[in-house]
Amino acid sequence: MITKKQKEQWVVDLRSGRFIQGRSNLFSSRRYTDVHGSFCCLGVLATQFCSTERLESKYFQDEVGLEGLLGPYDSDDVFAAVSLQRQLADLNDRKEFTFEEIADWIEQNVEAVDE
Repeated sequence: MITKKQKEQWVVDLRSGRFIQGRSNLFSSRRYTDVHGSFCCLGVLATQFCSTERLESKYFQDEVGLEGLLGPYDSDDVFAAVSLQRQLADLNDRKEFTFEEIADWIEQNVEAVDE
């Protein structure tokens, strides 16, 4: 699970205007887009843990992945973590929620633990 501090920073980052919203990738550098790089909502969270270069790398996607961002810490949390990731990806990619709308959704629906 995500910590309360990480969740709070994630929401702040989503609302900050520092990140250009993209679809279908945690991060796409400007070599793939016409902007200076874009992020999905989960990619914004991932920037708390690594650089954009590493975020875009095959290592991050294969070895760390989204489960490494949102948990789980034990086997009972696997379904919940995967379900949450899918919900967030769906809001960002298919339903095309803005980062502001996703931040509101995270505040209401994402559980966090004390550090």
